[in-house]
Amino acid sequence: MNFKKSFPIWKLIIVIGEMLIFNLMLWLVYAIWHRYMSYRYFFGGDYHFLVFFNLTYLISIMRWNIILHRSSIRFSQVFDKVIKTVLTQEGILFFVLWLTGDIVYFPLRVMAAFIVFTFLACCVWRFAMWKLVRFQRKHSKLSTLIILGSGEVAKEVQERFCNNVNNKIQLVGYFDDEEQDKQSLDASLRLGNLDDVIRFLKENTVESIVCTLPSGEDRKALPIMNYAENHLIRFYLVPDFKRFLPKKVSLEFYDNIPLVSLREEPLERWGNKMIKRLFDICFSGLFLATIFPFIFIVVAIAIKAESKGPVFFKQKRTGYRGREFYCLKFRSMTSGNKEADEKQATKNDARITKVGRFLRKTSIDEMPQFINVFLGDMSVVGPRPHMIRQTEDYVQLVDKYMLRHLQKPGVTGLAQVSGFRGEITKREDLEGRIQKDIFYIENWNFFFDIRIILKTVYLGIVGDKKAY
Repeated sequence: MNFKKSFPIWKLIIVIGEMLIFNLMLWLVYAIWHRYMSYRYFFGGDYHFLVFFNLTYLISIMRWNIILHRSSIRFSQVFDKVIKTVLTQEGILFFVLWLTGDIVYFPLRVMAAFIVFTFLACCVWRFAMWKLVRFQRKHSKLSTLIILGSGEVAKEVQERFCNNVNNKIQLVGYFDDEEQDKQSLDASLRLGNLDDVIRFLKENTVESIVCTLPSGEDRKALPIMNYAENHLIRFYLVPDFKRFLPKKVSLEFYDNIPLVSLREEPLERWGNKMIKRLFDICFSGLFLATIFPFIFIVVAIAIKAESKGPVFFKQKRTGYRGREFYCLKFRSMTSGNKEADEKQATKNDARITKVGRFLRKTSIDEMPQFINVFLGDMSVVGPRPHMIRQTEDYVQLVDKYMLRHLQKPGVTGLAQVSGFRGEITKREDLEGRIQKDIFYIENWNFFFDIRIILKTVYLGIVGDKKAY
């Protein structure tokens, strides 16, 4: 028996299959309506469009996910996911082609045909995989398991593994020396005391043993573990971290020394750190070299025409690991504002100029921060940097506040696209923001950043009611 999740292989097969379907349908539509489409996308060695096309599918599938791993899933739910995946992919594709002007190569009838063909093909593919997964679950052999211990950890093992039909695990019973009134498991599953385990193993077929005994008591499991190792029975030990750690932890080994980290930090891995920094340099560099000069000219003229003072506003903020840096913005308030470093902007703030109000509403005032990104003080995505005064105040208000500084601050972040942008009026606003920031740090991946960026663009277009 293997407790590691087996479903990711199904996900990989489904994603590869659907990616092939998307590309096949594109070629099919091209073959039927080739006179409407530009040959340059498919011939002449230019494959940039195909790379982008497949990237839009990956973004779409990450947004809506694959839910075939759920035991009670109905095909109507799978059908709904297929619709959303296809429409999201086409929506991103259509929007970018419209921005670049290449939409002329894809008339409406071509788009419509592609959506219909792809949707039907993906439905057939997902239905076949849905049936295959159900067949595999139905005919999988049950693995037999016994548990050592009967406390809360043992109960959670039963609920997570044995009561989950996806795992195909049969709980034979449990052994413990505790009195019955102190046990969390059903008394009908009790097979005896710990001294009875080896005798039971000799007389019955058991494939796995999970030890959930509390610290200090687990030494009683040593002879059982040795017997299991010598008789091809897998033995698992569940350390009871929950006595003092109410969340997931990360276990690493330094030589043969086990080290428990309080949290997983994907960006502490060298490869992930390099990917994020390269993306930051490319994204900010491209933006600063192309779009930013035009934005700067228009914004600078507007700011200067309305009020005296500099175009840029720089302010000391708390950055990576608590280091201070100067954060750049387009000036959105009156010049000479003495409260700029002390008081956060509020709704209908008299300090904000008319031009500034528009800049803040559309987040254009944040654009100069891509200079900070290029220089390495910030990242495109990360926890938003707070003023020094705010950091000094908030660290006293919220436990673990400083954890948000384990990574570089960002131009945008998960908290900002999740409804925690703008003025902090109550403690819950700050706590919600910190929770989102810590969740981002613990769950980072490259496509997570892409989703946050796309949602930021969306909110910039439709408007964010908390942006003022």
